[in-house]
Amino acid sequence: MAEKLATANLAEFHVENLLPARHDAAMTPVFFRRCGLVVAMIALLGGAVLLWPGGAVMLADLLSPDGSAGEATAAHVKTGGLCAVSALLLAGVAIAASARAESAATRALRNEAVDARAYLVDVLRESAHRRELAVLAAITLMGAAARLAWITSPIRLDEAISFMNFSRLGAVYTVTHYHTNSHTLNSLLMVLSTSLFGESEIALRLPAFLCGLAVIPLVYAVVRGAAGSPAALLAAALVAAAPGMVEFGFLARGYSIQIMLFLLLLLAVRRMARQGGAWAALGVALLPVALMYTMLSSLYPVAVAAAWGTERAWRERGARAAVAVFAAFVVAAGITGLLFAPMLFVSGLAAITGNYYVQPQPLGTVLHHFPFSMARMWDGWWRGLPEWLPLLTAPLFVAGLLRVRGRLPWWPVVAVLLLLLLLQRVVPSPRTWPLLLPLYLAITAAGAVWLAVKAWPGRGRTALMALLVAGAGAMWSPFNRAIETSLECSGWPDDRAAAAEMHAAGIGPSDRVVSNSVVGRLHYYFRRLGLPADALDLTPDETSKRVFRVEIPMGAEWRIREALGSYEQQLGPWRLIAEFPHGTRLSVASLRGDSSPSDPAQSPAAPSP
Repeated sequence: MAEKLATANLAEFHVENLLPARHDAAMTPVFFRRCGLVVAMIALLGGAVLLWPGGAVMLADLLSPDGSAGEATAAHVKTGGLCAVSALLLAGVAIAASARAESAATRALRNEAVDARAYLVDVLRESAHRRELAVLAAITLMGAAARLAWITSPIRLDEAISFMNFSRLGAVYTVTHYHTNSHTLNSLLMVLSTSLFGESEIALRLPAFLCGLAVIPLVYAVVRGAAGSPAALLAAALVAAAPGMVEFGFLARGYSIQIMLFLLLLLAVRRMARQGGAWAALGVALLPVALMYTMLSSLYPVAVAAAWGTERAWRERGARAAVAVFAAFVVAAGITGLLFAPMLFVSGLAAITGNYYVQPQPLGTVLHHFPFSMARMWDGWWRGLPEWLPLLTAPLFVAGLLRVRGRLPWWPVVAVLLLLLLLQRVVPSPRTWPLLLPLYLAITAAGAVWLAVKAWPGRGRTALMALLVAGAGAMWSPFNRAIETSLECSGWPDDRAAAAEMHAAGIGPSDRVVSNSVVGRLHYYFRRLGLPADALDLTPDETSKRVFRVEIPMGAEWRIREALGSYEQQLGPWRLIAEFPHGTRLSVASLRGDSSPSDPAQSPAAPSP
């Protein structure tokens, strides 16, 4: 009888036996009551500042890049701040009132953490698991090599906009101003990385690179629970080598972060649907928040995970488990709304709903353009590969669907996404779908291993094949010129060299730059080289001395004519300075016959970026 009681109460008491006693205070209801009171006091203090005459104006000035906000902005800040204060006050009261439940939840989280540590120790004692993890580590390193080959490549327009218009202005500005090009969570991570490592291409891309690297073991974890270890290793190798995953795995945008969070959400949803658990519930409640805060197009993967998790919980553990999964997503929706409140009140709802990417279109237009969007997405996944090679994966994908059945969320991808598209009546950009590529590769790997085992029974071949695939990707990636010339995120590889040539030509404050392209990339490199930013923004006038012309092969000539205006007739002949490998031409012409540098002291010698 005593043994039965000890076994029944093991989950309740083993934390106290294994963890130091000094941590026990963090599990008591008293601790949570105090936390709730502190949150409520902070909310009351914030409300007092906002209601104090001049308090809202002071906060609005702090949020303004130039330190002088207008009355309209101050009114937005006051309204939004009072709403946030009310939410914090309610949260503090809720924490204090439900202290006993929170204490029990904390104990459950700690107990599960101890169990997970013990399980990991047992797994690592087995030689087969150690060999499997060693292969996975080698695949991850080869995936890192494939991405590192491009991490110093010239910055692209969307990356430059994210940094110059948001991250450069600080964390407070980033969390209070919305734009479709920001990808808020990535912009915040760029604030951290650039403050630590400077403003180089590597520093801007470091968060996205690390998240893209984490996708490789996460795909392994997702597929291992659905189709076994051999398929998981092959899926990780395909993700490490696929050109689409390599390209999105280094760009300083939110795509690799979105993919990483989506895979984590699938793991949390699967665990919660199968057996519940405090950590799984916490993940299902918070990961959708991080996904939406990365980019609002994450509504698609969140809807896929919610549909898959709710259906799987109903099928495996009944209606009560399905309600628990759905409730976790409802909590996530509430937290997301609170997190976006500062943006809504500072930037306004129109910043989100007025975005032309989300404007509803006639259903006929959507049905007409959607196949072309999918075709562009497919081409981007396999950039640089022969056209026939990706087609070989199609039958393996079909076999994989038969193999994994409902263990990977393939049916919500079809049903939920099509439903949302019809309701929104929007043709998403091909860049909306990078998160589908790991799923496609995972199902393809499951089908390939399943067919191989049926055709050639035996063991030990999959790990070698996975290493060969990842190794081939790492060796070929530096020579994949399609990534270098890719227009994904509006890339063009000559702008860095053009900025360096203008620096060498002694460009000064009285010079101007015109281009038939968007000059956002040049803005970044002008900042890096200490060149005058006004040269890119101001049109020529009577004080100008020289005009530099940057022409890319696919640019719009009207941009140059519009920038020059009436001064086009006063220019001397254009003199070619340099022509770059991808077709960009840099020329210069003088106004008033002066071709000397306008102010050499303004252009000190500096190394090229």
